[in-house]
Amino acid sequence: MTTDTGDIDATAERTGALLDRGQQAYEQGLLEEAIEHLEAAVEQARRLVRDLPQDRTFRQGLGSVLYSLGGAYITARRFTEAVTVLTEGLAVYRELSADALVADVHARRGMAHALAGAGATAVTEVQAAIIGFVRRAALDRFDDDYVSLSRVLMLGADVLGAYADPTVGLTAAQTGLTLCVNGIRAGEITPDGALQTAMVRALSVERELLHALNRPAEAGNAEGTLQWLGAEPMPTLVAERLAGDSPGLLLPVADAVAAAGDPELAGLLLGEPVGPLCAPAFRVPAPRLTEAGLTAADAAVRLMPGDPDAAVRLGLEAHFLLDVAHEDRPPEDATRALWTGVLDRMRSQCETDGDTALAADLAACGRRIVDA
Repeated sequence: MTTDTGDIDATAERTGALLDRGQQAYEQGLLEEAIEHLEAAVEQARRLVRDLPQDRTFRQGLGSVLYSLGGAYITARRFTEAVTVLTEGLAVYRELSADALVADVHARRGMAHALAGAGATAVTEVQAAIIGFVRRAALDRFDDDYVSLSRVLMLGADVLGAYADPTVGLTAAQTGLTLCVNGIRAGEITPDGALQTAMVRALSVERELLHALNRPAEAGNAEGTLQWLGAEPMPTLVAERLAGDSPGLLLPVADAVAAAGDPELAGLLLGEPVGPLCAPAFRVPAPRLTEAGLTAADAAVRLMPGDPDAAVRLGLEAHFLLDVAHEDRPPEDATRALWTGVLDRMRSQCETDGDTALAADLAACGRRIVDA
């Protein structure tokens, strides 16, 4: 192991230079060159951590270059590689107890999963990011956490709208936009290119979802704001899902609950939201997440033969609720059996519908629960 101070300094300098070159190439649209520099930066950063494993600065530096490389891989549509390096970065930030950075990586990893068609996993990632920043941000303080919450809501709305309840995606888009606009009007936020891109995505998602929910008269605000920004609507996951073979996935939870005809389920999923409903886990107070998830899963199993669209909607919602309920502890055997059982039934239905990417993702979700 090399611990010579001069060698360590030289390696750190090379790492920083490679990271700078990679980021500059990325900003210039030179994607292959950016990835080459960032991959080299990651190798140098790993070497620094191996040589000085207790140095927090080097460990955080490794997380940073992994995060940048993950973003470049996503742009290059190399989603499997993106998930791999972002998972490594997530582990680094967790070891450092860097909660804000953990949440940021969840958001980026969620987008990688979503673009690969792994929608169920993508929603759990985006949900984790939103929860992470909700825990940190104060709505009367325009700090980095406030801006990050706004950004994650605006970007995550596309994933939530495409693979979770569309009304939750709509709420996430509108809440994120409201936070951003409030900060801009107060003179506390100056939107850079990344934040403006997030705004355009949220406005595009809002517009698509309002049309999908048969509320086109309400889309004028989003369309007007896009015009004010001088921006065209951008392609969204929501639009892609609308054009695909699984339109039932855009069924609101309220409609699926009505199809179940279960007052207990209605009371759990529709009766006690915790603040703005911008993530599935905010449907119920934390102590009732498992109860709500299992009730939804049971309803999904009952509905599957006669109303597969409502069944898949409730089964996915059950998965999102149970994922948060058991983020820090494995489920009991009975919970695991019902949870994995509904995932398997949804996998079968998605295969029947021709949604092979989501079917494969649901199978992977089931395996992770079994291994927990």
